Amino acid sequence: MSEVRNWLDSIGLAQYADAFETNDLDIDLLRQVDDQLLKDIGVSSAGHRLRIRQVGAKETTDGSPTSAPPHTISDYKAWRKVYDDFVPVQKAKGVTARAVDQAADNPNDITVTHEFGSVEAAQAFAKSDELKKAMHGAGVVGAPTIWFTNKV
Repeated sequence: MSEVRNWLDSIGLAQYADAFETNDLDIDLLRQVDDQLLKDIGVSSAGHRLRIRQVGAKETTDGSPTSAPPHTISDYKAWRKVYDDFVPVQKAKGVTARAVDQAADNPNDITVTHEFGSVEAAQAFAKSDELKKAMHGAGVVGAPTIWFTNKV
């Protein structure tokens, strides 16, 4: 069962899971879902649209432990391919949302932000051999500094 299907089921709106999956709307996109998009995929009830948007925003922003390591990489395009291919592992290891920012003056200086359900999940992900191997293969220069925060 997909993460978005589980989430919709948990809020009592499992009937929309097929529509979300058919339209490639995963849990990471919940912050970007607006009323019109929900109408477009068949969520006709205004109350259901409101519930999806309110609970979805809360699920992805309230108090989620976050790791935000700055990285220097050798080649952004090559790094991005490895990063995007690593998404299934991220999800399996508890990443619930992610973002990548580039320095304005150097596209090879990036900050990666991952959100998790718990600090323990974030710490386990940061220590995982899979992450270390992916970072090495992606051209991360040196060892990045990784820190953990909670949204307040």
